[in-house]
Amino acid sequence: MEHVKALLMKFVMCTAVLFVVLSLIYGVDFGDVLLISLVLTGVSYLGDVYVLPNTSNTVATLADLGLAFIIIWLFGGNIIEENIPIIMASLISAVVIAAGEMFFHMYMERNVLEETNQREKGINNREFSTEFSSDEPDVKKEYEKSSKDDGTKK
Repeated sequence: MEHVKALLMKFVMCTAVLFVVLSLIYGVDFGDVLLISLVLTGVSYLGDVYVLPNTSNTVATLADLGLAFIIIWLFGGNIIEENIPIIMASLISAVVIAAGEMFFHMYMERNVLEETNQREKGINNREFSTEFSSDEPDVKKEYEKSSKDDGTKK
């Protein structure tokens, strides 16, 4: 459930930034903004899930900055019909999104990734594990067998 909340937060953040920069400043259609936001959210969330646990917030934010710039530039250049300075619009959008990503990564580390780490830690925790084996002799049967052999009943 935490992944759904995080995805929704990221989508709202990306859509809001792209709406302000692309629609309000450059006059891009809202449908184009939604499409770019959807692609950007999906790709960058997958990146966050795999990059953030293995690196720092700074590295993940820089990766998101580059990824956002490339996705907005590529998609914007192909689907936006308005004649806008797409490189400048992509750069502004990517910088603002990266600023928001710093805070989003903190949320991810505390809530989403921590939950996943705790679940994995609980599964792999060998501190309280018990191993059952049939290789050990059955002590009770051995004791009863030796008692019969002695003729004494214990």
